[in-house]
Amino acid sequence: MKLTYPVFAAFLGTVLFTGLSGPAFGGTAIVQKPGVYRAAAQQRQAVPAAQPVQSRARLSPTGQEVVVYAQRFVGTPYVWGGESPTGFDCSGLVQTVYRHFGVRLPRTAAQQHAATMPVSPQTLQPGDLVFFDTTGATYSHDGIYIGHGQFLSATSSRGVRIANLNDPYYWGVRFTGATHPLHS
Repeated sequence: MKLTYPVFAAFLGTVLFTGLSGPAFGGTAIVQKPGVYRAAAQQRQAVPAAQPVQSRARLSPTGQEVVVYAQRFVGTPYVWGGESPTGFDCSGLVQTVYRHFGVRLPRTAAQQHAATMPVSPQTLQPGDLVFFDTTGATYSHDGIYIGHGQFLSATSSRGVRIANLNDPYYWGVRFTGATHPLHS
């Protein structure tokens, strides 16, 4: 087994081996565990540099990841003040979904609107928040935009469900704005 000249880098107290490659070195080696080496022939296998592991709270989720996670709650019943998988209200659902990704949002729809960055309805992306006036207050209901003119929210009549943002009979005429919570 031929090992090359290792290059070590310290990251958060863990030594990661990146290895050297090229004709002068004849191969690559990586550290699997401290003190354990594995050789990989350069001609057969390129070994990528080791990458640091980050905690979930430090990762910035994509809007699509937010949508995929939120969709697991479709069918959950509506509970006024609810913020758990046994029952949600609209802002409790939004808060719970984003908390899963380490994003802290306030509790009510109006507070969530105030704490996040406004976006134009023409630039909506999956994961953006959409707001509605359902009670006479400008931001009394919110949901998560999932793309293609649809959003997910907890409704008092049907629980967590997907609806059309442009519904001319209910949601479309009550739409009051949108925000982007991932970079607020």
